[in-house]
Amino acid sequence: MFFKVFSTVIFFIAIFHVFFSNHFLKLAHHLKNKRDKHNFAFSSYSFLGNAALIFGIWLIPILLVMVIHEGQTNTFDFLKSIDLIEPFAYFVLITVATIRPMHNLFDALMQKMSAACKNQILFFWVGIILFSSILTGIFSEIAIMALVGFQLSSSFFSLKPSIKLTYFTFALLLLGISVGPTIIPFNFSFFLKIVDGDLSHWQIFTLFGWKVLFALLCICIGVGYLFRKEFTQLQIGFAKETKKIKISFREIFYALLFFIASVGKGNPYVLLMVLALVVILHKSFYRIKGEEGRLQLYFPLIIAFFTFTLEMHAGLQKWWVLPLFERVEGITSYGYAFVLTGLNEHVPLEALKETLQNASASTQFFSYLGVLAGGGLTIIAKSANIVAKLTLKEHFPHHAISPFLHLFIAIPLGLLLSAIITFLHVLGGS
Repeated sequence: MFFKVFSTVIFFIAIFHVFFSNHFLKLAHHLKNKRDKHNFAFSSYSFLGNAALIFGIWLIPILLVMVIHEGQTNTFDFLKSIDLIEPFAYFVLITVATIRPMHNLFDALMQKMSAACKNQILFFWVGIILFSSILTGIFSEIAIMALVGFQLSSSFFSLKPSIKLTYFTFALLLLGISVGPTIIPFNFSFFLKIVDGDLSHWQIFTLFGWKVLFALLCICIGVGYLFRKEFTQLQIGFAKETKKIKISFREIFYALLFFIASVGKGNPYVLLMVLALVVILHKSFYRIKGEEGRLQLYFPLIIAFFTFTLEMHAGLQKWWVLPLFERVEGITSYGYAFVLTGLNEHVPLEALKETLQNASASTQFFSYLGVLAGGGLTIIAKSANIVAKLTLKEHFPHHAISPFLHLFIAIPLGLLLSAIITFLHVLGGS
């Protein structure tokens, strides 16, 4: 019992560390501005402020106490029980998503969408949030987040929107990616992971998909109206002509491979692992015309590491989360799922997988809804959120995204989306 309590205390200490990580990043940014970025203090602050590493840092005392208190055998058994498929899959997906052909294809799609919106930045802003949400049901949400993050970085955040609009856009992006897989649930979704396939793809769409799309559209329109004057000002810089990108067979070929990477299993996935290895070894995949290719393995590796540490911490919290969900019903289950998903999406998933089989329809609905809406609450809720942070942090003051400010905006957005979906659910008598 001692070790269980100890691991839970460390888990919440790690979360506390995350919420104050931006203070370390501000200190590191201050030293960088003073051109003092090679000393020990800069490295320490950067390390302690890296949200993707924090769960891993706090695993060290947990594993040490586990070896002492539980023994080496139990420790090794625990490490062997952690599923490595998801972290490795994320490594492959991020590696493939960062290659130049994928960026060219996504840039071309965004330019087509911008032209369809008559190059109006407000319509483009709403469109890219909705479009990225829809794509997560077809492709992997973590890879789509990488592509959308790079796209927003160059097309929207480069216009230097206000701090408020920057945080609202970031929060909406995280919320949209979290709920998006239900819109076109072609890809494997957390619903199927929870209920072991009892819900079909069509049932997921009718239960949540179209309601999610409607709720997202309403919220985006509302936020757009709130910032309408600022969008009018940003329009001046957005209306510039963009260079045309030619889509060749090469881009289409890698898009198909990317699709296989998102949904492939067995032999198709082995093919993608080979492709990821080839990409790593050959710089031509990253080459821009006239420039040498530059490989950055840090990005996919840190996402895989973060996912692995999330799963390890979640596995240690099952002892108190499972009894918690066994006792709650109805809308109360929404509150617990909403909060726990915001802390670590893996924490409620395993518990819900065991408790929802015999639960009432109301409890199932609110539990699902809590996991959906809670995925955008914090930058550590899920791996896709860390991807967004890494690709967009340079557009925030001191290159640090405030977890508190994000939470302040994300909570009302998540609750509003939940309220709209619940209203449509009750109205339709589902």
